[in-house]
Amino acid sequence: MSRTIAVTALLTALLWYAGRAHAPAPAAPSHPKTPAPRRTPNRIGETNDVGVSRSSSADHIGGPSHAGREIQCDLWPEDHVKNQAGRDGKGLCVFASLDMAARWQNVSALIGFRDFMSQQSGGGHPQKVAVMIPKAAAAKSKPAPGYWQFTDGDAAKLQRILDTGRIACVTYGYSPRYGGPIAHMVCLVHLDDNWSVVLDCNFPGADRYEWVPRDEFLRRWRLGEGGGWAVCLSAPPPPPIPVNR
Repeated sequence: MSRTIAVTALLTALLWYAGRAHAPAPAAPSHPKTPAPRRTPNRIGETNDVGVSRSSSADHIGGPSHAGREIQCDLWPEDHVKNQAGRDGKGLCVFASLDMAARWQNVSALIGFRDFMSQQSGGGHPQKVAVMIPKAAAAKSKPAPGYWQFTDGDAAKLQRILDTGRIACVTYGYSPRYGGPIAHMVCLVHLDDNWSVVLDCNFPGADRYEWVPRDEFLRRWRLGEGGGWAVCLSAPPPPPIPVNR
């Protein structure tokens, strides 16, 4: 009897040991992971919140009024002209911008300037503008329109252009829309003591004006051709909108 009990106890012990030997090891204690930084959608003037510094720019994308102001040259959205490429694949921002200025000032010889230039090489500079304005006018059997252009970055000249109701086509060396330096021309449609407003031929539309603080805009303008290139058609602007006093 005692021998049977001893054998049974021995077998029980062996079975218990075998079960322990093949049992899975207990899981290591878990520690909560630190959550990854959350990326946020980009906004004008900043990138994201994952270790990237934010710009101090106060750019605003919107309509023709902002901060209690209305733009001086509110071109009809139907007359906004989108940039495209010349026959060599280079952009036509200079001529798309002049096309919009021509529509604002009713310079019929240059309305459609971008389309005329689509059959020419792209890119632009002051000498090319001087050559292509009379060529485009001649293609429509019209006399070459008058214009002014300068590359000295003189803000007083820009102010005079806008104060007389005309659009200035200006170089633009940076915008948060592009995320870095650019070689570009846009339409300046407003300039006052605090704000400037850009109509960019890459972003046409009545709700896509780029409002930029004046000093920041002038800095971006002077990054471009010759330290600030501007072209303005000399034709008179449309009459101002009547307002009640």
